[in-house]
Amino acid sequence: MNSDITPAEPIRLKPSDDGRWISFLAPIAGSYELWRISTKDGEPERLTDGRHYISSFDQVSARTAVIRSTPTATADLWVRDGDDGAGRLHQVSRFNAAVLDELALIDPEERHVEVDGRDVQGWFIPGRRPRGSAKGATARHPGPVVTEIHGGPHTLYGWSPFLEFQILAGSGIGVFYSNPRGSEGYGREFNEANIRRTRPTSGRSHRSAMPTRFGRRCSSSTASGTSARPSARRRRSSPCSARRSGRSA
Repeated sequence: MNSDITPAEPIRLKPSDDGRWISFLAPIAGSYELWRISTKDGEPERLTDGRHYISSFDQVSARTAVIRSTPTATADLWVRDGDDGAGRLHQVSRFNAAVLDELALIDPEERHVEVDGRDVQGWFIPGRRPRGSAKGATARHPGPVVTEIHGGPHTLYGWSPFLEFQILAGSGIGVFYSNPRGSEGYGREFNEANIRRTRPTSGRSHRSAMPTRFGRRCSSSTASGTSARPSARRRRSSPCSARRSGRSA
């Protein structure tokens, strides 16, 4: 899971004391969750459910400790009791409470779009309009938008904290990021959909999503995905060109 403040940790498998289960972390639909798999029949069971990033865990008997963060909360220690999916997480630490109380972090808006028959999940953090200023996003003038594109492609964006995105949004710049095909957390077929495929098909998820996100139609080649590189003349004249940029995270 991509984040510029919650560190990723090595993959870990933790067997239960009786050997009946193996616990692990894995992504699903933009979240990173705690799971366990039966050593008898290989059936997986999801143990947590939320809009969060569980980046690490440890367990002793029926108690599990996890490191949990969200788009508006930095990593803290949480604990769950119980050896099945009924156990609930309870927060134990609040290491950055004093700092977070001074910040106005913005919750991302979840977005979905269908591209080539596949549902693509994305998020939009609207730019904040500066207080007492005429500048910023309005219904008539949506304001600038940055498109963040993760590398890989076998990685993912999701419900994790990103201070870079918050800084941009706090400066009045909207941020859009998504998990195009090839990303993790949506099944094997979605994850392998880019194998033996090259541009322009690999970037169609991003280009197809942009016009419907912000109520503005881009140039035809950008919107339809028929061209990976619009001409310089078209880029200059496009109403979206000044609001779009991408980078590899």
